[in-house]
Amino acid sequence: MKKTVSKEVDFCDSCGKEGYTIKCLSCGAEHCWDCMKKLGKEYGHAVFSGGSRDGYFCNKCIKSPKKNKRLLDAYKNIEVLYGEYEQWWKNFNKREEIAEKHVEELRQYLRINL
Repeated sequence: MKKTVSKEVDFCDSCGKEGYTIKCLSCGAEHCWDCMKKLGKEYGHAVFSGGSRDGYFCNKCIKSPKKNKRLLDAYKNIEVLYGEYEQWWKNFNKREEIAEKHVEELRQYLRINL
């Protein structure tokens, strides 16, 4: 059986490929998954999770947003906070290793000299 249907499809504004696209929250340009990785950046809506409230901005709008600059700045703030967390965690891990190594060295020293 044949049916005539109307179907709405998305096309990438960069490469023209049909399929899923993501829209820049500033200028509205739509990019496919491959182009998105080259032409923009997706920002997480939370420090430790991502999801449907994440936001995508193209590289042009990251440099000089046409609109939603405050939203872009808020996403960038989340990114900065995550960077701070990663640095804190690296520093903590180093100090943890030093403290544990020190305890082990003392235990070895005390066993030898007892």
